[in-house]
Amino acid sequence: MRLSSRLIISLGLLAGPATATASEPDHQSLPREVTVYARHNPPFVSVSEKGELQGVVGETAAHVIRELGWDLQVVGNVPEGRLYRIQDPEMEPRNAIILDTFPTPERALNGWLTRTIITEYAALIVRTGEEGQYRIESPEALAGHPVAGRIGFSYPAIDAVPGILMMRMNSNLASLNMLLSNRVDIAVVNAISASWQFNQAGLKGRYSFLPRALNRVPLVLSLSRRDFTADDLSAVNDAIERFQASDEWPKLLERFGGQALYRTFPVMIEDPFAVAD
Repeated sequence: MRLSSRLIISLGLLAGPATATASEPDHQSLPREVTVYARHNPPFVSVSEKGELQGVVGETAAHVIRELGWDLQVVGNVPEGRLYRIQDPEMEPRNAIILDTFPTPERALNGWLTRTIITEYAALIVRTGEEGQYRIESPEALAGHPVAGRIGFSYPAIDAVPGILMMRMNSNLASLNMLLSNRVDIAVVNAISASWQFNQAGLKGRYSFLPRALNRVPLVLSLSRRDFTADDLSAVNDAIERFQASDEWPKLLERFGGQALYRTFPVMIEDPFAVAD
């Protein structure tokens, strides 16, 4: 099976459910170009002033594209609303891949989901020095606490737990500000991307993570089922695996925050976004 060679890649999160076509992609008709539609989500994805992909996910994708012999073009600052619908069959550009997404059963209807590139966590933070006041070993232990979280985010571990006083904010930084102003006891943040943002804002040391996160959020690529095959997915997965086993992988992590930023957490619930094989 010849590999697909024209890809449109988007960096986003949400793609609505749709039915994949049963017809075989016409690989012979595809030119060898790759167009990447990128949002700004450091340290996972950003686009430099020169139009180059940056970040752990972005540079991994760029490496895979080069290894597979595909040409790469990048379109940056794509609105998130556009990215979220990139694999909707009613709107989709042909040969679409979404970067910086996490797997759900609905997204698996539209896309072949790759191996995990990096694992993000829905983690809990408190004010530095107050870690000993909270023993949160289960979602139920959050009941009675005012908690800051993100507008539009789903938290499978706690969404159905009664008694949690959730205050929805428009960013991780806003959630941290609620915490530091003593308006909430705990904030739910993205462990990696929020730490990156807080550290860039000079807030390192003002907050501490509780030992146990709510859940993992594996970040993957999604290849449109309309235009790609299982063979294409296998080729991309193999290229990702080779890159992660190379000497370049730890160097990439070091350039975007260092190994400490990409720490692992034990979690309260396993695989809330699990997709059946």
